Parts: sequence; structure tokens; C-alpha cells
Amino acid sequence: MGERTGTQEKQQSPMRTVDVCPFQLSANEVTTGQFQLFVDDTSYRTEAETNADREQGRHKAVHFG
Repeated sequence: MGERTGTQEKQQSPMRTVDVCPFQLSANEVTTGQFQLFVDDTSYRTEAETNADREQGRHKAVHFG
């Protein structure tokens, strides 16, 4: 992770090794429409939406239209 070349952007830090927590990746894509159906059926709230309640709106909620 980071910038390998000598021309570092202000947001970029020097190249370094990072660990990535395990995660799952689906074999199939989920469209925004499919995700919206899931949200409608289950009243699911994203982590950002849940944290927004606790952290006084610091996180933006994701809306699908």
C-alpha cells in the first residue's frame, strides 16, 4: 500500500505492507436493484446508516433510487 515512486501525492504515504482481514467474495454480482429488493424485504441497514445514528450523522447513508 502507498506510493512506490518518488513523486508522492499529498494523500499518499510511502509504500508499506498491510494486512487485510479475511473477507468473502461472491461468484455473482449483485445489482443495486437486487440489493434494494433485499433492503425492502429485510429492512436491512448498512453499517454506515447504523453508525450515523450513533455518531450524529457523521456517515452518509447510501440510498438507491
